[in-house]
Amino acid sequence: MRSHGIEGIQHLEQFVTSLEPGETKDYFVRCLRKAKTANRGYKDEIFSPDVPDAENPLTDEERRISLIQARDFSDERDAVNGKGVIAAYESGELRINDKPQEWGDWYCLFWGGKKMTGWVRLEDPELRYSEKVEQWRKEDPNGRLWFESGLLHPTWR
Repeated sequence: MRSHGIEGIQHLEQFVTSLEPGETKDYFVRCLRKAKTANRGYKDEIFSPDVPDAENPLTDEERRISLIQARDFSDERDAVNGKGVIAAYESGELRINDKPQEWGDWYCLFWGGKKMTGWVRLEDPELRYSEKVEQWRKEDPNGRLWFESGLLHPTWR
């Protein structure tokens, strides 16, 4: 999560007004609303994973990292996985553009903070998903499964 001065909201407002109508503008209007709502009452600092920088736009991986960092990890096993996913994005081991564009839901599976697969479809019979999870559980009983989707917008409430 990045910290911005109050000018961050003003910068976002200027950025949004410069966009052509469409899906991208709609997305940033929602980001602006979210940032304003989340930061009511704060005078000096604004915290938002969605404030864009027009001169140095975030890569898809940086956007995904900011969304992961914005999550509340109340369970240590989830926090370990979140750190592992972030590390994979930062090192280039995991890239959103490598995710196949074919139909279906694609995930990269992590267990205990370690990348266990590349982008896979869970319904792929060759994956033998349940067998792999049992194997990972035996190797690291304290681990937990993380389905990394690579989505660039929040899906939790």
